[in-house]
Amino acid sequence: MAIDFTDFRAQLAELHTPVESVYRRSFPVGTAHLTSVNPNDTTPLQCGEFVRLSSDGKSVERGGDAVGGAGNEIGPGDGGAVVNASAATARPEPCFMVWYEVGATDSQVNGQVPILFMGSYEVDTEIFVDDALAIGKEVYVVNVQHPRRTAVSADNLLRGLASDDHGGAGAGAGGAGMPVGFITKLPADNGGKLRVLVHRT
Repeated sequence: MAIDFTDFRAQLAELHTPVESVYRRSFPVGTAHLTSVNPNDTTPLQCGEFVRLSSDGKSVERGGDAVGGAGNEIGPGDGGAVVNASAATARPEPCFMVWYEVGATDSQVNGQVPILFMGSYEVDTEIFVDDALAIGKEVYVVNVQHPRRTAVSADNLLRGLASDDHGGAGAGAGGAGMPVGFITKLPADNGGKLRVLVHRT
């Protein structure tokens, strides 16, 4: 059964940097993930979710492990519990935040989504793992169980952030993880959202 995402559409991330100062670029969504721009899909692509470029650099796609594999994490809405924490798998390639309105007509018609491509920005996000967080800690992209959903399933997995101290997400995973930024404000002081400074040059 498809999950209804309309109750929190486009509210999983909030920029604190004027979006005009960040270089945005639209990319086609990879064929295997094309249905994700449809808001009625079982796993719609969310504003604030991270994606990677395809191997040829011409499209964007979700990356991550299959359900039940390493790196499937539980978000803050579930009390910070984690699944397979000791085997968290951080993405080894550059990842970029999607910035669009879920269900936007142009994205559905053109099969493209804009990403925050270049320039540093500060953002509050709900898509993170509430474990081993501290000001200044680097963050990496992992599979995150959405905080408002409790069942571990493909319908609930998003690509969000985890601290480098969480389950080997960073250097502990064979040094393979690529950091996307660092923590500037903790959820306890920020209405339950993690504030991160993402650095892009």
